Amino acid sequence: IFGEILSEEKSKELEFTDDMGNGYFAMLEQTWQQPSKTYKHLTVSVLLRAFLTLSKNEFIPQKTADSNKLCLLLEMCDDYPIVYDIIWALSFNKDIQQQLRSNAPFMSKLIQLAKQSENEQIRKTIDGILWNLELNHENHPIDDKHNKKVFDIMISYSHKEKVVCKQIYNELIKAGYRVWIDFDQMHGNVMDAMTQAIEQSNTVV
Repeated sequence: IFGEILSEEKSKELEFTDDMGNGYFAMLEQTWQQPSKTYKHLTVSVLLRAFLTLSKNEFIPQKTADSNKLCLLLEMCDDYPIVYDIIWALSFNKDIQQQLRSNAPFMSKLIQLAKQSENEQIRKTIDGILWNLELNHENHPIDDKHNKKVFDIMISYSHKEKVVCKQIYNELIKAGYRVWIDFDQMHGNVMDAMTQAIEQSNTVV
């Protein structure tokens, strides 16, 4: 309700609690899981419009990151293009940036849509997301704007060395690098994502 009636400026001033955030995500998830995409007379579309307004409040991006709810939004983007606008708003948050950069299949999807989508608004929104992921954090200054690579490093490894590589990955992410690594056995479309990652990485190790 707040998201539907509040202006963007008012939503920024709203004070959220963890219980409010958890309740909203629970309602959104339950609605998404319903075949009718409706829960207690609320539709996914209504909840997402409200989410877009509320996402301007600093609490919401951080709560999304801390609750690992970004994946829920990514599931919805094919059916509800407004999700790209939400992700754009969330992508100013550093934790959200890291989660997005670590999701190689979704990054590949964004790059493809930025080049091929016939919807000008979606292309503009995705360009905004990619701009944030490449430039809006301390370790990647604006001077790097001509660098078209999405990832700084791609890590290729033997799965028996998974534990060590996980530690290396975590340290690189903490240092602000954009890292692609696969922690599961390759299969299906993940191979395509790996090929894309090689093409979109400055360094492969």
